Amino acid sequence: MNGKFRTLIFICILSIPLVSCANLQEAGKKFWGSSTEALERKRGQGEVAAFRCSFSGCFTECLEILESMEAEVFKKDSQIGQIIAINFEDAIDTTEVGLFFKAEKPNLTSVEIICLNSHLQDAASSYIFSKLNEKFKVAK
Repeated sequence: MNGKFRTLIFICILSIPLVSCANLQEAGKKFWGSSTEALERKRGQGEVAAFRCSFSGCFTECLEILESMEAEVFKKDSQIGQIIAINFEDAIDTTEVGLFFKAEKPNLTSVEIICLNSHLQDAASSYIFSKLNEKFKVAK
């Protein structure tokens, strides 16, 4: 009993950093293939356009556009304004495209599209922005 209790305490102490440390959590995500750190580092270098729509309206419309493209939404978080999708036509199925949203004003939302594959970034942003423009109009 004493040995089992010590082992349990030892395991609990070792697991604390895994639960609380952001760097270790990110390392775990990289191991499992769910890290978006590379896309986050590229923020500010993607294709950006602003549309005359609410944040939630733009976010929802982008989900619908991605569905029409038959892309797989890998991760979505409307609280931080992020959609990560994979499985695009003519690209390796694990290539990620990130859509990042920012409410500029109540009815003005900017969307930044980022991908580590520049060809896919250009193709995805061109298509997504054209569809958003049809519905909401690009803000000038």
